[in-house]
Amino acid sequence: MSRKAILIIMSCVIAFGVCSPVYAQPKAKIIALSISYYGFNYALKDDGTVWTWDKGKATQIKGLKNIVKVVAGWSHTIALDMNGDVWTFGMNDVSQLGNRNVTPTSDIQKPDLKDIVDVGIGFKTSYALGKDGRVWVWGANVLANNLPLEVPVTIPGVTNVKAVAGGDKIIMLKKDGTISMYPGNSTGASFIQDGKPVYKQDGVLVESNFDYSYFLFNTFIDFASVDQVKKLQKITKIWSDGSTYYAYRSNGQIWRFTSYHQEPRVAEDETQMIDTYNPKIKEISSKTDDLTVYLYYDGTVKTSALSNEHTYFPSDGPYKGKEYRTYVLGIGRVNTPLDLNHKKRYVVKGLKNIVDVASNLDGGYALDSSGNVWGWGDRVIANWKSQDVPAILPFFK
Repeated sequence: MSRKAILIIMSCVIAFGVCSPVYAQPKAKIIALSISYYGFNYALKDDGTVWTWDKGKATQIKGLKNIVKVVAGWSHTIALDMNGDVWTFGMNDVSQLGNRNVTPTSDIQKPDLKDIVDVGIGFKTSYALGKDGRVWVWGANVLANNLPLEVPVTIPGVTNVKAVAGGDKIIMLKKDGTISMYPGNSTGASFIQDGKPVYKQDGVLVESNFDYSYFLFNTFIDFASVDQVKKLQKITKIWSDGSTYYAYRSNGQIWRFTSYHQEPRVAEDETQMIDTYNPKIKEISSKTDDLTVYLYYDGTVKTSALSNEHTYFPSDGPYKGKEYRTYVLGIGRVNTPLDLNHKKRYVVKGLKNIVDVASNLDGGYALDSSGNVWGWGDRVIANWKSQDVPAILPFFK
């Protein structure tokens, strides 16, 4: 049932001897998921509200309404509403909330942005794509020497962008089908010179509250360069939410590359597997090479990983100091050796009619067409409970 659908309940009004319709809104349904590396899990509902969950309990994020997208980072979260406004919350140690300071706050912040059509997030960096094709950036690692920036500014020289994907670095898909990455490997336009800001935004000098005076000689502070991923042309779609990036090419290929190695390579057997005119893969989620989750247009889900079994010794919880294992492929515990590389993908058990997927370092999540959220891997249902095959998160039923 759509968000506009209503249930008409007929009730009799005895005083007038007639029956009057009473309109009741249906229960809001989850339509998208966003999962951070650790501990930040969000569900977007079709009524524009945002929910989070932890230790078996779901709660609504108060102060957010009419939200159309939410992205979770390492330490902060960004939400985009239907009016093109951006909202941020979480840690603010490098002004990743974009509120012109580094003061901790529990309040939801609203950076000075408008007409935004997409948002992305990095480690402690925030990105926003404007309707005019420019990309705004703020927070950590914005400048060439990794200095933070407290106020959103556009990346110099970047225009005609139609999509962004966040991660360790941001990748930007341009209207001409090329991909650029920021920050690049060298320096770019100057932001400050001789202790004074020189960068202008729409003809207005952009000033930051950051104290640059402690730098020796107080000389140039620059943006990083914007580096084009030169081998990738005719790209139509991009995915990323970690250090691994994927790009879909118009000839049906899916290319895979990382922020550490900007030399892309074709994603193994994807060239043969995908029909050029009817691509089978709808979405890809991958925080690292440890786990990649693939959503197919037929509603099925597959995974690939470098290891199905993660073994470690937790520093807290009921398994503190003890060996703890979790299984991330979503295919159960397998006794026979597995082909663990990105050439081999495994069908996740029990999933069908899936419309969205997400992942973190320890497991995966899937959203079905009925609004149920499924999870597998480490601590997806409740604290320190490993799930070898997908199970529905009960607090969203």
